[in-house]
Amino acid sequence: MSQHHIAVKLNERNKEITTGILSSNKGSNPKGESFGFTNFYMTRNGEPFIPVVGEFHFSRFSYLYWEEELLKMKAGGVHVIATYIFWNYHEEKEGRFNWNGDRNLRHFIDLCAKLELPLVLRIGPFCHGEVRNGGIPDWVFDKPLVIRSNDELYLKYAARLYREIARQMKGSLFQDGGPVIAIQLENEFMHCGAPLDSWGYQNGIFMSSGTGGNAHLDKLKVIAAEVGIRPLFFTATAWGGAAVPETDTLPMLAGYAYTPWIPNQPPSANIFSAIFM
Repeated sequence: MSQHHIAVKLNERNKEITTGILSSNKGSNPKGESFGFTNFYMTRNGEPFIPVVGEFHFSRFSYLYWEEELLKMKAGGVHVIATYIFWNYHEEKEGRFNWNGDRNLRHFIDLCAKLELPLVLRIGPFCHGEVRNGGIPDWVFDKPLVIRSNDELYLKYAARLYREIARQMKGSLFQDGGPVIAIQLENEFMHCGAPLDSWGYQNGIFMSSGTGGNAHLDKLKVIAAEVGIRPLFFTATAWGGAAVPETDTLPMLAGYAYTPWIPNQPPSANIFSAIFM
């Protein structure tokens, strides 16, 4: 069988690699391992790193099989795990938090550490994720507040949620020797809401997409820092007019190969990019 060789000549000059906007969002762990950024790519231990990030929503799956599924993801080429912390799964009843069984965030974090899988925690308060009310508990809607805003009462409950999350993830930040490299505050903020189910689902009735833009995300960041959640960097949805802070935040874009939340949908145009990546 004959072999054919193809030579490609690049006429463009090499791109200039500089520090970039996120250059200060770097850090090392006690082992001397590190993450950082240039103007073109992420770095891991000083080398270019283009990670494949895989979503695994721990609270939607039996904790008995978490480690097995994470091993499958790692074997399949996933470098970084991302997961939602759905508020309504953990505080279904006001003031009564549940971090046991399939809701055991600490156990999931520890498994990621054991398997050396960096972790992105998406802590809400609003997550969407096709969960009831985008993850905001029903009881919140009985309060005289404006969700997804700098309403003082709403922020009070958000701060309580973040304090509880901080207790569960204590010592798990990358710089402290843990797997958590990044945090997402909110999700699709100023881009979309979710079906409003708290008083009974009605077709076409949606929650607010949020108000306040980056000022609200900045406030959530301050609250997170106050309870000890200080990651190397933050992430934010970056499509459809969503708010994206100009510093400390990595904009995230993606394409859905399928839209399973809409019945009887064929593959989208994005399936081709998913297949050939």
